[in-house]
Amino acid sequence: MTSSVIEAYKTQKNMDKCGVHWFKFDEVSGNVLDSKGTAIGTVTGATRVVGISGNALSFDGVDDFVQFNNAVIPNGKKSIRLKIKSQSKPSSTTHVLNNQNGATNQAGIRIVVLNSGKLAFTMANGTNYLFSDTPTSITDVCDGQWHDILITYDGTTNVNGVKLYVDNMSVAEYKTTATYLDSSVGSLNLLLGKKSDNTSFFNGQIDELEIYNDVIDLSPIKRIFIKSDASYVYFDATTSEWKPVGTSPSDEDWLNKGVDVVTQEQLEKLSQQDITGRFAVKRL
Repeated sequence: MTSSVIEAYKTQKNMDKCGVHWFKFDEVSGNVLDSKGTAIGTVTGATRVVGISGNALSFDGVDDFVQFNNAVIPNGKKSIRLKIKSQSKPSSTTHVLNNQNGATNQAGIRIVVLNSGKLAFTMANGTNYLFSDTPTSITDVCDGQWHDILITYDGTTNVNGVKLYVDNMSVAEYKTTATYLDSSVGSLNLLLGKKSDNTSFFNGQIDELEIYNDVIDLSPIKRIFIKSDASYVYFDATTSEWKPVGTSPSDEDWLNKGVDVVTQEQLEKLSQQDITGRFAVKRL
């Protein structure tokens, strides 16, 4: 399991690069606030509970929902990441996230949970659905456990430009190809927990909704230390010296003190400081 330190690092790195909205749901009560942009979500019925990180929003499947003050999801290339938890399969399709009006082909995206317990989504541009199939998870997301959901779209009609990930961010559970481009923003201000016609209410919890205007990178991060005898040393860029970091560096040490590459200058410093050892590489 990837540590929370590494997850936080990757999220912040992607947010700094291409994030547009970030809803942590950590407020004690009241509106949902945006940690990255300026969107605001008005909460109706849903309550704060302990989430995967801080608080989460819990929806009762009867009449709870959140409505934002704009469509939130950008058109074109995008990534949508969120955590969800549901205790049981619904009797019919329920809506987790939706900024698509009820009419056929209306612009926007819908993320739903099917009565099979699988998660699925559609996208449309106001004239056509972007792809003819319905990307659907292999994983049953209605097992009472938190699931990490990521949907990416590269903004093109390239082969497999649309992907769905569940929990394992290295391997997509579903890939498909867009036939049409996503040329319009959602036709509806973003909703969480229901369909636009006040049906299909979601029963479960939502946490950490992240919106990006590009395909985010969640590949492992490579970090390098030098291992000298039983201890590790790292390169301190402020003093241009190699310094000890101990015998068991933490994930935080690897992230903040490890280097991506070892330069010739750093190798020369090793020699000057009379340090011998070997490269220690970790992928986080």
